[in-house]
Amino acid sequence: MTKTNQNKLKESKVYNLNKITLNKNIKTFLSIERDYAEPWNKENFLMDMPYKWQFSKYITFENNIAGFIIGSLNNKTVSLHRFMVDKNYRRLGLGLKIYQEFEENCKEKKGVEKIVLKVLAENKSAISFYNSLGYGIKEEFEYLRIKRYLMEKHIS
Repeated sequence: MTKTNQNKLKESKVYNLNKITLNKNIKTFLSIERDYAEPWNKENFLMDMPYKWQFSKYITFENNIAGFIIGSLNNKTVSLHRFMVDKNYRRLGLGLKIYQEFEENCKEKKGVEKIVLKVLAENKSAISFYNSLGYGIKEEFEYLRIKRYLMEKHIS
């Protein structure tokens, strides 16, 4: 990362995501996700899931919402449902910054053993990013005729 990007990264801030903030800024969240192959709609974003509001986060950069992570807890496993950085703010280190806070939050929750996520097999950059964070491919599967991977990382 360049010195300029390191300085810019200091301007970013990670916040806990709550339903009020999400609802108030839903157009921004939908816009960030616009390039995702299977985008969520407003109802998907606002759906309650166990511990969703304790694990989910968003990051701001230059006073704009630049990305988000949405997760939930099932038994001892946190599912990372959505993780997106706006295409205008990629390659600045924002994804790593928000992810690190997300994982730290998961580690603080007593009993959590691992984080799992699903990724499109063709999304090589995402797979590489998750590998760099310590994730491994646990399973390959097809859904809607598209090859995907279930990836996981043990954190306890």
